[in-house]
Amino acid sequence: MNIMPSGEYLLLDKSDNELEQARTICKNVDVDPVNDSRCICWGENGNHSIAQLTTVVNTLKAAPQTADGILSAFASLGAKISNGEL
Repeated sequence: MNIMPSGEYLLLDKSDNELEQARTICKNVDVDPVNDSRCICWGENGNHSIAQLTTVVNTLKAAPQTADGILSAFASLGAKISNGEL
């Protein structure tokens, strides 16, 4: 599953800004959060929520703003999702 919702998937209008922030962070460091296999994890697909998206955005904001930093953040998020922690 994609760690960050992909495509035009919108949870609620409230998610628009959060999703745009996450996409901008990734774009700024040339990381494709949809097609890069390092941004995908094993997990139950369809479990995206506002709370999960907020955690993704906050984690990306807190990460070093480099490709390696963002990919490391995705790895950490992916592990949490795969373990059922997120």
